[in-house]
Amino acid sequence: MVGLNSGVIQFFTCALISVLVANTACSFGYFISCLTSDVTIALALTPPVMVAFLIFGGYFLNNSSVPVYFIWFKYMSWFYYGNEALVINQWRNIHHIHCPSDNSTLEMANYTTATATTGHCIRTGREVIETLHFSENRFTADITALLLLILVFRSMAFIALFMRSTRR
Repeated sequence: MVGLNSGVIQFFTCALISVLVANTACSFGYFISCLTSDVTIALALTPPVMVAFLIFGGYFLNNSSVPVYFIWFKYMSWFYYGNEALVINQWRNIHHIHCPSDNSTLEMANYTTATATTGHCIRTGREVIETLHFSENRFTADITALLLLILVFRSMAFIALFMRSTRR
């Protein structure tokens, strides 16, 4: 309906990746909740960290544009691993993308028309993945990294909660 890859395997893979990303975000929430003693502190701490993870996760900043001194943020971001895995899942098996000719009139979803101008046209799914500076070979590593982040955040939450409970 929305033009995504309509294969059954791609659908369930997308659902799995979405569940892993949601669980990683929940695990981060557990960690912040166990780390801070007050809701106000947690609410002040979480948004800047989340925005940094989102920026360096590849949504707003191309993967190759991340400065070297912020590269660690990219690798701690579950948005990075989820985004790369979803992009690979969507485009891996797309071998042809229709490219309109010069100054073609395109039918839009809202029943209007638009004129396409000449420019670089991406023709395969592999080109889409490469344009975003992702690699098909890292799909399994992305899934593994999401699972690892879930375990790390939950372990850190447990340690923080344990330390807070023993202080009293």
